[in-house]
Order: sequence, then structure tokens, then C-alpha cells
Amino acid sequence: IDLLTLPGSPASFKLRGTTKLRRLKESWIKSLSLPDPDHAIKERWLSLLCFSYNDQEISDTDSAGSLEMTDGAIVRVWSKRPSAALTLEEQQVFTLSRDIAASMQDPSMQDMTFLVGEAQHALSASSFVCAARSSHLKARIQALQAHDQPLLIGCPRQSVASVAALLRFLYTGRPEFPGGLETEVLSLAHEFCIEPLKTLCEQRMVSLVSSQTVIAYLLTAAELD
Repeated sequence: IDLLTLPGSPASFKLRGTTKLRRLKESWIKSLSLPDPDHAIKERWLSLLCFSYNDQEISDTDSAGSLEMTDGAIVRVWSKRPSAALTLEEQQVFTLSRDIAASMQDPSMQDMTFLVGEAQHALSASSFVCAARSSHLKARIQALQAHDQPLLIGCPRQSVASVAALLRFLYTGRPEFPGGLETEVLSLAHEFCIEPLKTLCEQRMVSLVSSQTVIAYLLTAAELD
């Protein structure tokens, strides 16, 4: 399914035929590279938007199957009521979040480096973003600056994927990483004192507890205790 916004380019999503389209709406908001909104803000955003298929508005309880959608179906998104549009303050928060997330891909905005694993793979980041999001990183950055040292942060025991996930969270507020990295990302969040990410990792781990994962989770808990 392609969601088409005006202005904007299509965003594609795959859904089962029985999946309620409320989930499609929430996935589209999540794709905007914004920090995860709280429930009230997300509901307000959804109330301001219209999602339609074949010129008919989609309800939360509709599914791809009930609307007889086919592969490549196009859902259009626009403001439902211009008079109820986001306030100027809300628009600026939206734009600020998007721009900070986009700066993660801009080398000119990156002035510090994380050296990852034994091979010391380099991942670049903005010291401003890292300091603003982690008091621990802020202290380390300030200490390095005070001694005119390069802004290098070593992560010798972590994987590139887990450190990249940490940086995405610092920039976007979204805990996006593949399954199996929960313990690594939790360790990083613990090391750098990023409490929201620790909580999100712990919640994900609770939902994934099984006979295959429980030993690794208990070892991680003992290590962090």
C-alpha cells in the first residue's frame, strides 16, 4: 500500500488483508522520523488527517481485505479540516524534530566519532545532539574539550548495529533496531545513562521472554546490576 501526501512522495507499507487500517495510520506517523508522540498528541494528529481509498474515507476498523485493496493500492492523506490544523507552535515542534533527524545524514553536522568494536569502526554524530540527550555523554564531551582532545568515544564491546541504533534514538527518540539487539542496546543505554531507552529496551525484552532468551536476559541483568 502506498500512502500519498500532498505535497510529498509516496511511503509504502505492507499489510495483511485482515490488519485494521488504524495500524496503517499509526505506521505512517511513525515513518515521519519524529520522536514517539504521547497518546494524546498522536490522537490529535490522527484527528486532523483524512486517509482515503477510492475517494472514500478509511475508518480505523476497515481492513485492506474489507476494502478489497490490491497490491500497489494508493491511500491519500490530507488535512481533514484546515481550520483545525496544527498550531504554529505544534508545526515548529514537528519541523524541529524532522530537521534534527535529517541532520543525522549530514556529515557537515557531525563533529564526534564513536569507535565501535575491536576494529574501531567509526560512526559519526553531533556532539550537540549527544550532549543534549545524555548527561553522561555531555560530561565526557566536556572533559575531552577541556583537554583539547578529539571527540572520540570508544565502544569496544558493542556491535556497529547496536551503536547505530543508539544514535538513531538520540536523534529521533524512536527505538528502532532488529530483534536480538535488545541486550546490547540496553547495555549502551545503561552505560550512557539514557533512561528512556533503557525502559523501552526492558519493555521489549519483557514481551520477548522465552526459553530461548531468558538466559541471555538474566546475564544482562546481572551485568548491569
